[in-house]
Parts: sequence; C-alpha cells; structure tokens
Amino acid sequence: MNLSDFLVKKFIKSENLCESRKNVGCLEAWISIILNLIIASLKLLFGFILNSIALIADGVHTASDVTTSIIVLIGFKISALPPDEEHPHGHGRVENIAALIIAVLLIITGLQFAEKSVVRIYSNEVVNGNYYIVVILCITALIKEWLARFSVYLGKTIDSSTLIADAWHHRTDALATLLVALGMVLTMFGYNRVDAVMGIFVSILIIYTGFELGKESANELIGKKPDPQLLSEIGNTVAGVEGIEDYHKINVHNYGTSKVIDLHIQVEKDIGLEKAHEISHEVEKTLNEKFNARTIVHIEPLKR
Repeated sequence: MNLSDFLVKKFIKSENLCESRKNVGCLEAWISIILNLIIASLKLLFGFILNSIALIADGVHTASDVTTSIIVLIGFKISALPPDEEHPHGHGRVENIAALIIAVLLIITGLQFAEKSVVRIYSNEVVNGNYYIVVILCITALIKEWLARFSVYLGKTIDSSTLIADAWHHRTDALATLLVALGMVLTMFGYNRVDAVMGIFVSILIIYTGFELGKESANELIGKKPDPQLLSEIGNTVAGVEGIEDYHKINVHNYGTSKVIDLHIQVEKDIGLEKAHEISHEVEKTLNEKFNARTIVHIEPLKR
C-alpha cells in the first residue's frame, strides 16, 4: 500500500458519495496547506537572506498555494451542500468556480514577478548562493511533486477538475523550485543576472499554468462536449436495455457530485405508450444507478 492509499483509507470513512467526495477534497486541501506553509516559510527566509528575487518569487508562489488550497477547501464544502429551490442540480459547479479563481491568482502572481525579474536584470544586484540551500530546495521540489501526484490521484478518484488544477499548481511550483536551484548554483560563479532570468522563466511557467487551468474551468462552466469514452459507456448501457432499437443525441451536464444525462431513444412505433414508458423508466433507472445521474429520456418511434 502506498502513502496515498494509506491516507485515503485512514481519513475517508463515509460511504455517502457526496460526503466522501467532500472529505477527499478537504484531505487534499489540509495536507497542501500544512506542507506549503512550511515550504513557503523556508523559501522566503532563504530568499531574503540571499537577496534572490527568483527564490522570493518562488516562495510567494508556494505561499499562494496555501490560498488556493483554502479556496479548494471552501469549494468542496459548498459543493457538498444538497440541492435547494434555487439550485435544483446541487452546488457541484462551485468546484469549477474554485478552480477558475486559482487560475486567476496564478496569472496575477506570474505577472507581478515577471515585472520584478525584468527590473532585477537591469539592476544586476548581487545574489548570494549556498549549496546547502540548493539541496534543501531540491528536497522541497520532490515534496511538491509528491503533493502533485497525490492531488492527481485523488482528483481521478472522484473525477474532480479542481484537484487536478491544484495538482498542476503544485507541479509548476516544483519545476520553478528546480529552476531557482539551478540559477542559485550559477550565481555562485558570479552570474548574478541568471537569478533574474530564472525569475522570468518561473513567472512564465506560472502564467501559462494559470491560463490553461482557467480555460479548462471556463469550459466546464460553459458546458464542454462530454468525454467520448463516457458517451460510449452510456451508449453501451442504453443498448443493453431490452426494447431499445436505437439511441442518439446523448448530452451530459456535469455538476461535480452528480450528472444530468439527456438522450433520445427509439422504440418500435406499435408497442404502445405504456410499454414505451416502461422502457424509458428502465433506461433512467439503469443510467442513474451506474453514473450517479439524473436522466431525462425522450422517446421516439423507430424510423425505418
């Protein structure tokens, strides 16, 4: 059993899907908050001691992970709220809003440090390098990469774009830290501007990640095309219901903890209304149970 499996089995006890989903999201958020607070404090401390703009930028990037983890925490707690009169499909898309906020924060952070890094190139300030700190930075990068993989693991487990988004935030931080460590080694040989150049690379990486996450989150909120594999699974499930002659126009609306499936089925035109209703009800029941969905079925007579 790996560490990710151990943590999930240790802290996730609920059998209820919605409650379990919230607990998984909160587990990832709390572990991220604790580790990032420690790592960010170390980076900022060393950054100010060594006068390294790249390391300070990297420290703020890690500190921003704490903010995004808090957003993830709040997002999962809200998304777990039950449906109400104003939100009949529940609050699951709050997760996508949380991911969008994370993306915006990433872009703002990247732009701010790109500006500071450009200014530092022209000033050519002296940067103090230290091999011990380089080793510590490499260790923090490994921790962040584990955190990224842990977030991906949990995100795939509960099909959460928010946790996948947070994982990329962790991974860019790990890559940025390795760049900073490389720059610090070069500054020890007198190449002070390398620190500012690495700061620019880190900033570009942060901005790119924010843009990609923002695009994905916006697509989810707008309603992007369903995954072809999911459509295929739904189609195969529908085809297995007795009385179905054909089906088409499958649409899936994702609400985080649940889905709304909308599709058209074709039956023999002379089977009668009551029989057609029974077939429709069987399709709804089968899809609802298999995909944790609410299904809307439109019945049509088979066209030869």
